[in-house]
Amino acid sequence: MSTNISIIVPVYNAEKTLRKCVDSIINQSYKDWELLLVDDGSIDKSALICDEYVQQDNRIRVFHKSNGGVSSARNVGLDNVNGKWVSFIDADDWVDTDYLDSLFLSDQYDFVVSSYIAEGWKEWVSNPFKDCTYGKKQMNEFLDNCLFEIICPFAKLFRYSIIKFYKLRFDINISYGEDTLFIYQFIQHIDSVLSSSKVTYHYNCYGLGLSKQSLDWNVYWDILTKLLKEIGGLEYVFKWDGQYAYNRTVILIFNRYTYQIASKYSLSYVRKELKKLLDNPVLRKVIKEKDHKTWKRRVFDYFMLCGFWWIAALILYIRTKECAKWFL
Repeated sequence: MSTNISIIVPVYNAEKTLRKCVDSIINQSYKDWELLLVDDGSIDKSALICDEYVQQDNRIRVFHKSNGGVSSARNVGLDNVNGKWVSFIDADDWVDTDYLDSLFLSDQYDFVVSSYIAEGWKEWVSNPFKDCTYGKKQMNEFLDNCLFEIICPFAKLFRYSIIKFYKLRFDINISYGEDTLFIYQFIQHIDSVLSSSKVTYHYNCYGLGLSKQSLDWNVYWDILTKLLKEIGGLEYVFKWDGQYAYNRTVILIFNRYTYQIASKYSLSYVRKELKKLLDNPVLRKVIKEKDHKTWKRRVFDYFMLCGFWWIAALILYIRTKECAKWFL
């Protein structure tokens, strides 16, 4: 059965939030949609809740699979899409009744983007977009202004024919940055973007924290390498200067890892890791850059580059305890 918009919701142990999420989709003012619930081996009542909704609405389908992570769940959804467009919603989030109406404003664009409300984190809005359109000739402008505002798959519409033709899928081998990687790959094949100023997606931040996920630096390096490769792809396709995006991506991954170790391990361990990281020529080259830095960041980088590892580690250690977002 063909439909216009396919909504993919990966579900894993989401019994406390799933009903609110699905109800918000069922109550959409826009009606031409299908909902693909992908139960990723839940061990709570999520699977039963999914089955209940299938009985209530013939636009809802459910797929039960063994646990493989959010990327594998989204990929199962992509393998079963009937719609012209794809929208991703997380099982612990919810949307306003005009969510789909606010996104599907025209059928002529390949990618539609909007912002979200971060619930539980002072309810701030993620850098709201303006109502704007970008054609092929304006893609450089879009990448300059919006690339770091579209790193999450929700609050967006993706033209499915592009995903299908280029066989785009989420990378199941990484557990952080996989959604950004997918978006960067998708953008390389589009000709137009529509951005909407309407904010109708509610992102659940309650209990969210970087410390919950602890990854080895080798894992982060693999993620970083893949992201930088796709930035290079964007440069090639759109004849775009992605140096700022390249540098910022390196720093974001560095920040995440150093925050993680400083929040979990001893000062001595942090010192050793900082020293090891600065042996990496990619990191060292980007850290030497002076553009777009606060004075605090410049001081921290100075001590690292000069080999004052104890001082740099102490600054990181103290600042991490005081404010997790200091470097972000």
